[in-house]
Amino acid sequence: MTVPNVDSNDERGVLDIMIDGDFDKNGFFYLYYSPLKPAQFRVSRFRHVENGGGMLSKGALNEETVIW
Repeated sequence: MTVPNVDSNDERGVLDIMIDGDFDKNGFFYLYYSPLKPAQFRVSRFRHVENGGGMLSKGALNEETVIW
């Protein structure tokens, strides 16, 4: 999954990923990253989109929910 609008300068970027405890049921995973705008760190939830598995699977960017 390519996350647009990520500030990759210095110690920024996509810093962590966490899989939801009920991932097999809800498909949620979380990213801790730094977007360019607004210029602040955030934790967002995305949903996995099953489309054949392996390297073809991805997250649904249009379903981003900002948690923090």
